[in-house]
Amino acid sequence: MLVVVALISIAGSIWFAVAKFNDSGPKVALVTLTRTPESTPTPTLARTPTPTTSSVSSDAAFYYNRGTAYYSKSDYDKAISDYNEAIKLDPKYKDAYINRGSAYFYKSDYDKAISDFNEAIKLEPNDGVAYYWRALTYRAQGKNAEAQADSHRAEQLGYTGSQ
Repeated sequence: MLVVVALISIAGSIWFAVAKFNDSGPKVALVTLTRTPESTPTPTLARTPTPTTSSVSSDAAFYYNRGTAYYSKSDYDKAISDYNEAIKLDPKYKDAYINRGSAYFYKSDYDKAISDFNEAIKLEPNDGVAYYWRALTYRAQGKNAEAQADSHRAEQLGYTGSQ
């Protein structure tokens, strides 16, 4: 019996040491977008810390990050629900508006997507990502003049969709 307890203790110590050694911090999936000239964006994963603003509360960041994980799995309803919570906790969370808007885009709920991109632009007028997504949404609605203007503005701000 004493031998079994000793072996369990040793195994636990080894497991704990390996877990501590392999722990290099949290890994958060963030959606980045790539685009071919005539297609809509494809969600891909990148290991980038989120949120991008340090003023975001940890509770809002939790919902944002979990929403981003759902988004990366194309579970847009759950992603939208979590982005809703992040925005409720921090109404100035620009990235949550952009990601929720892009989830609405994929659900073809273009009016809600445009509303979210408008809010993100209001919060940070020099963010090319919001203009890029709004351009895609306008294009999906057949509003080509608006799409071209937003696409041009996104490029002026340094965002082409391939970042």
